[in-house]
Amino acid sequence: MNVAAIFIKTYLREITVLVTAVVLVSVFSTLAFVENQTTSDDGILKAAIIDQLYDGIPNANFQLNATEYFETAGYEVDLYTTKDITVDFYKKLPSMDYQFIVIRSHATAYLPMFSSEALFTGEMYSTKKHSADQLSGHIWKAVPYNATQIKKIGWENLSNQTYFVIGSKFVDEKMVGEFPGSVIVLAGCDTTRGKLFSQALLDRGASAVVGWDNTVLSTQNDKVVLALLEKMLVNGEEVPEAVSSVTFEFGLHQDPVGLRYYTMDAI
Repeated sequence: MNVAAIFIKTYLREITVLVTAVVLVSVFSTLAFVENQTTSDDGILKAAIIDQLYDGIPNANFQLNATEYFETAGYEVDLYTTKDITVDFYKKLPSMDYQFIVIRSHATAYLPMFSSEALFTGEMYSTKKHSADQLSGHIWKAVPYNATQIKKIGWENLSNQTYFVIGSKFVDEKMVGEFPGSVIVLAGCDTTRGKLFSQALLDRGASAVVGWDNTVLSTQNDKVVLALLEKMLVNGEEVPEAVSSVTFEFGLHQDPVGLRYYTMDAI
């Protein structure tokens, strides 16, 4: 065998070893995160993508990439779109046995009747629906606009954009069951500006809650959240490390808007 052939054979062997090592590092990194997840009763890791913005601000790329990341990490994935995300859906969510939940949704920083952040459902508001829950203050109505915009447009012109919303009281008193140590990513404006909504989810069994501490554009939200999911599900980073990584990658530490996470040990 001539010198050139020996060199090529040696080079290819080294490349093969290197590629194998890279693949193993990727696999072990993913397992580092996944092994900390509690499986469902049938031993399967389950994830939910809850896309309340599916009709109004669609992004098929978000769903495709998020699903790919989950499947890479060994999760079975269920997608829920706007029509699926009702008040009753949120009542039973903890008992649906999802270890990882991503909620892409409108939210509000504060509603006086809730004293907490509020998350939009995909169910249009009506005075004739969920009467008992409305009277008890567990649900309310909201539109995806700020007070100035609402005043300019007028409530009477927003009936087709008025949805039921839920707050921390709903999580505390109306949700059924316990989250199985779930990681919950609240991909929407102001979802972690305060602590009450996140605290309620943690008290209901979540292990970590990640969200935005200010208003955010949907384009930025989708890019950052996908990067966060990739770091956790593909690279195997834990929540604090992944949040820190995307914060610096996207320069969020220099913006008025950033990601914030809560766990039972840090809230």
